[in-house]
Amino acid sequence: MLAINVIVNAQEKGDIAVGGYLAIGTGNNYTNGGIGAKFLYSATNRIRLAAEFDSWRKENLNMSVDNINLYRSAYNINAYAHFLPSNRDKKTVIYPFVGIGRESIKHSGFNTFNSHHIAFLFGGGIDFKLSSKFSLNSELRIHQVYIGAPKGSGSFLSGGSLNLAVGLAYKF
Repeated sequence: MLAINVIVNAQEKGDIAVGGYLAIGTGNNYTNGGIGAKFLYSATNRIRLAAEFDSWRKENLNMSVDNINLYRSAYNINAYAHFLPSNRDKKTVIYPFVGIGRESIKHSGFNTFNSHHIAFLFGGGIDFKLSSKFSLNSELRIHQVYIGAPKGSGSFLSGGSLNLAVGLAYKF
């Protein structure tokens, strides 16, 4: 997902941040765009927690059943832990992160139904300080979806998706 994030950088224990982003993601033979919002909280000087919600636009799957086009739209609710380096006085901060979330997909066209899945996320990010209040942010994410089934006999969806986020941050 290529995303334009507007994020407030949470850099020290107790800092709170909010933001929004535009996104594009690719994987499993599709590319799609979305929009989202994010909340960040620095639990410690080294760990920043993030919660986000995003909504993905209705996408034509380029398939049809009985001449009826099939579409898909989705939304995600995710939680992350960013692991920040101890030396953050530099203009550039690089960090890894892990996360878990819920992906909800609405399939429409021939038959309309919803599906809900657990998603595991990991990747890395970079913050570029532009001033004491603003910074540029970029994240590369791997979004791996787990397809649950009764009695725990689920499996991971092959391929997952690759997301790239780019944004502007404002620190309160």
